[in-house]
Amino acid sequence: MIDVSVDVTEAGDGPIIPLNRWQKDFNVTVACDLSAGAVLTYTLQYTLDKVNRSGVTPVWFESLDLAGASGTGISNIISPAAAVKVSVDSYTSGTLTFRVIQSGA
Repeated sequence: MIDVSVDVTEAGDGPIIPLNRWQKDFNVTVACDLSAGAVLTYTLQYTLDKVNRSGVTPVWFESLDLAGASGTGISNIISPAAAVKVSVDSYTSGTLTFRVIQSGA
């Protein structure tokens, strides 16, 4: 099980969260929660590439659910992916809490 929560307080890419893409019944829930008064936009991204391999430059795809979002949002990824991250496109103030949960065997 993967259960990660990180706070992002600046523009740019947040941390990369590797997933178990071989898991039976693949399902990942990603939630992005903004602090009160936060002024920022963000995009959820995922990759099919092996992010932990040396020499691999992942190709990132934007989630249609959370592209250019400026408020609290949630997305489910049901097709196997190798990793997810949040990219803060513009930042003025506040905190984005990026939460990733992948449960199952």
